[in-house]
Formats: sequence, C-alpha cells, structure tokens
Amino acid sequence: MAKNFKVNLLTLSGQSVTAAPGALYLNGVEVGGGGGVTQPQLDALSGYANSQFSATGNALVQRDLSISGALQAQIGAPASPPRAMVVPFVTNPVTATNMAAALGFFAGSAGYVTFADLTQYTGVRFVVNKTATAGAAASRLFLRYRSTFNATASNWTTDLSNPNMMVAVNNQNAMTVSGYQPIAAGALGPVYIALMGTGGDGALDPAFGHIEAHFL
Repeated sequence: MAKNFKVNLLTLSGQSVTAAPGALYLNGVEVGGGGGVTQPQLDALSGYANSQFSATGNALVQRDLSISGALQAQIGAPASPPRAMVVPFVTNPVTATNMAAALGFFAGSAGYVTFADLTQYTGVRFVVNKTATAGAAASRLFLRYRSTFNATASNWTTDLSNPNMMVAVNNQNAMTVSGYQPIAAGALGPVYIALMGTGGDGALDPAFGHIEAHFL
C-alpha cells in the first residue's frame, strides 16, 4: 500500500532529489522512473509553466525556485480512486401502506436503516424505482444519517447530502435517478443511513421496486 505524506513548504536551491526508478511520486507524477522524467512532468509537478527543473538519470535538479503550498508525495504508485459503491435499501417489491404525511421511516419501519463507511467518498445519488399506485401529490423520499443507530424517526434530523435529494413519488411505473450531490461533511465516515418519507395522505399505498444510493 502506498504511504502518503505532505510537505507544506518546499524550497530547493541548487539541490537534487533522487529516487529509485518508479519509487517516488509527487502530486501523482512519477519522479525518477527509467531514464528520468520529462519537462512536462516537471512542469506539472512544479505548477509553473517555465520551471527550472532538469532531469539527469534518476536525479531531479532544481535551481533557485521555491514551491509553496501543499505538496502531496507518496512512496509507491498513486492509489486508485475508490470504485462506486451501491447501498441498497429495498431489493424486493414493497408497498408503503397508508403513507403518512408526517416525516418518518420508509413504510413506517426502522428496518430500512443501513450502515456504510463513506470515508473515501464525496458524492451520492438516489435511485428510486416507483411501480404501481402513485403516492399523494406531496409525497417524497429522501435520505438522512446519524453517527449512531436510533429507532425513532424524529431523531434523524440531518440530510445525507447538501443540497438534500428529495425524490417525488407521486407517480407510477417510473425510475428516478438523481444527479450526484455532495455528501454532507458530517457523513464522511462510518454512518447509519435511513430511508425516509414524507408528504403522504395516510390513505394511498404507493408501491416500489429497487431503492438504492450510489456513492463515489
């Protein structure tokens, strides 16, 4: 596994940085691979179009140039970005009998709460397969999170995304796929996620197929 470290200020003047071939990466740019690095790679590393880097073999020589700001460096190849993660809430057909007007758990059950580690993710989208029987005009589904599990719907007060994704379910035989939204800052870690609903009329029984969240 690659090991990462940061340098907030780097100043090199008449010095060289050496690396075994393929061993050192700076800002995702391989330094010292094969016969050295190219000027475009060095320009990308330095952040200046006309950097004073030069390469000789596996050594970088930098003359009278300071690089300030955050510099990401790592030993080993850059880590691959995480794959998209799918978190299912509903996998078999279900009916939200007498969907309530008040905010509550989907289908009135805390059984639609799940757990996920969102540490490596930044965005989320909401996918709802709406089948037979449209919900009331104001009926919506959405997602909220907590750091601890709780079986009382009113204790789930924080939306999973910012802005919140609210999917209207006053339709039928339709699939809604929201756009990706930023995950709320407080949810960027191990969290419990609840499928919530609101806006029913206490009489209609909207039906659903798959309901899931996608994270990337």
